Amino acid sequence: MLRVIVGSQAYGVATDQSDTDIIAITVDSPQHLIGLGSRTKATVQRDAGHGERSRAGDTETTTYRLRHFVQLASQGNPHLLDPLFAAPDMVLEVTDLGRQLRQMRHAFLSVRTVHRCLGYAESQKQLLLGRGTRQSRMPKRRELIEMHGYDTKYAGHILRLGIQAHEVATTGDLQLPMYAGDRDLVRAVRAGQVALSGVLSRFDAYADATRKVLNSGRCAVPERPDIASVDRWLIDAHRDCWGWG
Repeated sequence: MLRVIVGSQAYGVATDQSDTDIIAITVDSPQHLIGLGSRTKATVQRDAGHGERSRAGDTETTTYRLRHFVQLASQGNPHLLDPLFAAPDMVLEVTDLGRQLRQMRHAFLSVRTVHRCLGYAESQKQLLLGRGTRQSRMPKRRELIEMHGYDTKYAGHILRLGIQAHEVATTGDLQLPMYAGDRDLVRAVRAGQVALSGVLSRFDAYADATRKVLNSGRCAVPERPDIASVDRWLIDAHRDCWGWG
């Protein structure tokens, strides 16, 4: 029902070394959703081998079952906002149901989304600084560390999350690709043109400003996502797809 290019290309910060990340969403059959059939929630297909890092031009596609995708998106998973807010030219395939899902994208935004963006970025920041307890899960891009003194790609992800958390909290929207100024800043970080201290200070400034908005009670998104609307649509989407009327 939907297949969208996500990640750095959707944000507008891709380089000639970037791979292509795709999220696809499919509707389960009745047998798989409510019967005893397989209930795989997501599958990954990638050009690179298992455990290998993707190279320039490689493609990685993650396919979600609709119910699972909606559940994660409504919980504020920042990565799953990409296929909902990505620009139309990032959409590779879409059905009527896929268009409906993208049209109701703002129903998924909430204070929970902002907290998830900030929380994820903060945890990644600690890993970048070597303070986390799960260092083995942090990508080790030795070539970037040797060239710039730190993993610039990883740092760019952290700063982007901080920028997007602030954007959602203050505007109630998520612009993809990112606004030109934000795009240029993240690109500069990825290119090693910003010292690590500068990256961290910018992220901290966005995080502090976002927390002030949250604490002021003037956040541009509601406390919770519009679960009632999402749930009604999800039920109708499955019924329509199955021909159950």
